Amino acid sequence: MHPKVFLCCDFLMTRPETQRYHLRWVSTILKTALKRALHVEPETFLSDQQSTFSRREFFAHSGIILNESESHFHFNAEEISAKSIKLIKSCLSETILIGYELSEETRNLLTAAGVPYIDIWLHPIRFLDDNFFAFRSNIDSINDVLAKHHLRDNVYTLYADKLKVQSYMGWDKYKNGLDNTLKGNSALFVGQTLTDKAVCRKGTMLNVLNFKDEFTELTKNIAMSIFLATPCSKATTALSLSLYFHTATPA
Repeated sequence: MHPKVFLCCDFLMTRPETQRYHLRWVSTILKTALKRALHVEPETFLSDQQSTFSRREFFAHSGIILNESESHFHFNAEEISAKSIKLIKSCLSETILIGYELSEETRNLLTAAGVPYIDIWLHPIRFLDDNFFAFRSNIDSINDVLAKHHLRDNVYTLYADKLKVQSYMGWDKYKNGLDNTLKGNSALFVGQTLTDKAVCRKGTMLNVLNFKDEFTELTKNIAMSIFLATPCSKATTALSLSLYFHTATPA
């Protein structure tokens, strides 16, 4: 007997409206290919429907009151009880879950419940010609297959060089301004939105200062290092990382 294949979003952390928004396009892209490859009709899985899974009940079993108005309800997986995990098992036994942008907390709880998954994220590198996805699984044999399709790092370098060309080709009136502002051997770090689950750890939202040691090390051999808030944020001021991380300017 083949296990069921469920397509889902982050059904624990993300509110149903946001799940539904992303699940519509994700299932359109994946359903036909999965049906041909697996000879199984994939099903969609949404939380907070009586016939599937209740987020409110799940968190209540762990003594946590769910804020249902938040797009992403950040929680600490270590505070989730065995009774809550049992609820996951009861809904997802004998299934393979293919999820879109499952948080670290949700992935950990799926593994604790013994539910196999393949997690798909929009890749952090967003400057390729098309949407680029990152894949991971809690099944080693699946990760071994995915590793064979790993994109080589020199592809990223090629596209980064193309962006450099685009910054001055056809925009000569801005070229001198860029040349006068940017030094050679500069690096730009772009932040994430303040509520994105990608930077949630144990129910806490991380920020640049949580990575002080990493940024200090990265900027040791960089002449100019700039941090820019995400374009989706109103806080668009560019900051020099040297003001916050004490690094020596390379000779």
